[in-house]
Amino acid sequence: MVKDHICTGPTCPFCRAGANLPPKPAPAPKRRAASRRIGQSDTHHNIEIQVLERVKELEQRAILNNLEHKEETVKSEEVERAAFYDNLTNLYTSRAFAKELEFEVKRAKRYKRPICLCFIVIDDLQEIGSKYGAMTMDVTLKVVASAIQSSIREIDIAARYTSDHFAILMPETTEAGASTVAERIRQRIKKQPVVHGRLNIAITASIGLTAFPSQAKDLVDLKERATSALERAIAEGGDKIQRG
Repeated sequence: MVKDHICTGPTCPFCRAGANLPPKPAPAPKRRAASRRIGQSDTHHNIEIQVLERVKELEQRAILNNLEHKEETVKSEEVERAAFYDNLTNLYTSRAFAKELEFEVKRAKRYKRPICLCFIVIDDLQEIGSKYGAMTMDVTLKVVASAIQSSIREIDIAARYTSDHFAILMPETTEAGASTVAERIRQRIKKQPVVHGRLNIAITASIGLTAFPSQAKDLVDLKERATSALERAIAEGGDKIQRG
């Protein structure tokens, strides 16, 4: 034991040295603190991974939802188009045309404005189908639809009225104006042959038209007069325009 010193108790290094005792190891609190810091770092790292995975999941879900929304929009547009437009000719369907015709006639009566209705049929279309086939008949309908569409104004409404009949509604148009348009259509159809494969077929059309209020008094009368005029044009051999 070392003399001449102040003893500090059981941990006194002088007393322990004198008694040949090994020094008492010092505690290592810093190592435990370091271990705690390492554990906290791992926890934070795991949380970051989970957050990133969740973000990716949400992004993928948003992409899928967006794609589904686009598909629904496309389907809705296709359904709407099928309800209003004929697939073969891209003209109005008869149902859509009937609604437009009723609306325009009511408007014309209310504001005392002229309106014309025109019916068109391809001469001998059924014979073309019987002789050359249904595909050639479809091509013929497309050619006539194109001639009609290129001859009318934007405000005019053209439709495939039946399987082989076309109709044109001309708002703000007198009988004279409608006759000019009908003659333009007749000439374009006659000058535009139907080309399908090796076939080159010349076609003509018969046209009947009538006007409101100069000739027809209401919607029913307008349609009946236009139909009657068309029948007279067909009876006279086709490639003609008749007014009702």
